[in-house]
Amino acid sequence: MDFTLEQIQRVIEEIQTQAEVDRRALAKRRVDIYRDGGKPFLIEKILREFGPDALAEMRVTPINLLKKIVDKRAAVYKRPPTRTCKLPNDQALVDYYVAELCLNQVMQKANRYLVLSSNTAVYVRPCENEIKIDVVPSYLYSVIANPYDRSKIEAFIFSAFTQEGQVASQDSTPSATGQQGFSEERSFRYQGDLVASREKSSDQRAEQYIFWTDSVHFTTDSNGAKYADPAQGEEQFINPIMNMPVVNIARDRDNETWATQGEDMVDLTMSIQMGWTDLMTIAKHQGFSILTIVSEEEPKKLQIGVNRAVWLKVNPQGPQPSISYVQGQSPLAQYKDLLMELLALLLTTNNMDPGSIGGQKTTQQYTSGFHALLSMADSLEAVESDKPIMLDAEREIWEKIVLWHNWMFDTNQLEPEARLLGKFSDSFDVNIQFADIKPLESEDERIARVKGLMDMGLITRMDALKKLQPDLTDEQADAKLKAIDDEKAGNVAKAQAMFAPPAQEPIVEPVDDQEQEDPANQGV
Repeated sequence: MDFTLEQIQRVIEEIQTQAEVDRRALAKRRVDIYRDGGKPFLIEKILREFGPDALAEMRVTPINLLKKIVDKRAAVYKRPPTRTCKLPNDQALVDYYVAELCLNQVMQKANRYLVLSSNTAVYVRPCENEIKIDVVPSYLYSVIANPYDRSKIEAFIFSAFTQEGQVASQDSTPSATGQQGFSEERSFRYQGDLVASREKSSDQRAEQYIFWTDSVHFTTDSNGAKYADPAQGEEQFINPIMNMPVVNIARDRDNETWATQGEDMVDLTMSIQMGWTDLMTIAKHQGFSILTIVSEEEPKKLQIGVNRAVWLKVNPQGPQPSISYVQGQSPLAQYKDLLMELLALLLTTNNMDPGSIGGQKTTQQYTSGFHALLSMADSLEAVESDKPIMLDAEREIWEKIVLWHNWMFDTNQLEPEARLLGKFSDSFDVNIQFADIKPLESEDERIARVKGLMDMGLITRMDALKKLQPDLTDEQADAKLKAIDDEKAGNVAKAQAMFAPPAQEPIVEPVDDQEQEDPANQGV
């Protein structure tokens, strides 16, 4: 796909429309909440329901259940897969890039963004004589889909996105103490700032747009004008590998561009945060009694209680003045039970055991590894369903790595360490094997299973030791078996020495005192 100036301007104009801004804002909302940045959204909901005066008195409780759910479900790369190639040179390059790119960590992050947003992208690109790889959340790019199959992406456009004005600020909210304090909200940094704090970027370079297709690559400003090197011609806008360097990772879309699953995790997380905020606030106010004064004349000064006392004016002919403490009563236990039921529904609908997360002090006890496996069946099924998606994604990523490596090798742009390994072969293929998920076993169960195999004569002592201690090498296992045999032999010798009968002393025949006469002298 080639772009004229008019087409580029039309694309940028559509990216700036409210529909696309709303999509990106909702996608960023998911990521912000996942990254423990959900407090502004919780404050926004409180302000809409109660106003700033109530917010100053509330115990805001931004419990991040979303992060726990996502991290527990995104477990495809929890145990790194094995990657094997037929040719030794290809294997050496694969091992080099797995370590150099931290590929297992990158793919684990991509798996988490897939669970979180159902859409993410992995961007493979050259940078300063190296290959870089980035996992890009869906709010940082827009796409152009194939008009006939909208699940196929023909162009990616990367651009920065800030939500300035999207979330209500806390600046104007009065504090409970009445003292003016600093805002807890993030400020915005500008071009030229040297010190990086917890700021959102409002750099005008966010108006840059990076276009990628199979055939072209260029960067433009907000007017669609390309940034170009005057010393080069149109060839500088050609994609050198003639292949999209972006891998789109998404769930089922049914001929749609964007997958929409997972919104319930965010909404229910926010509902639970709001519920716990209400519960904590009710408990705070209910825990303190309010001084109540009933009199004809208003007291001159009221500074009793948490922040205030209540004065109830009466007529002169009314009841006698009185002073008392009033304490509210609210069904906190029922509120808590309701929140815990909502939490259980949230976990169940996301293929997780409700007993794995909860507000109870006790943890779930399993009677056996099989019991634990049954309890985890739904979450394991969710992990298994993600494996084909992540497998296809990693294969595409290796395709991009091979193309960039060989192009940089041919153009002498590759760093020396990678260049010494040569090029990927034309027949490159990598076999990616994920680790199988096995039932959990207790120590007693594992020992009993190995003992049963030995009793049936199906494994040797070496096999049994390797099953019980899989980290041992053959040499270490052989040495340990020899040490065990030597110790047994020593123990047998000690036992024999301990229980053997005492040695008998030799019997000495008594000797006659009279010297016997030599038979030869007899008869003389």
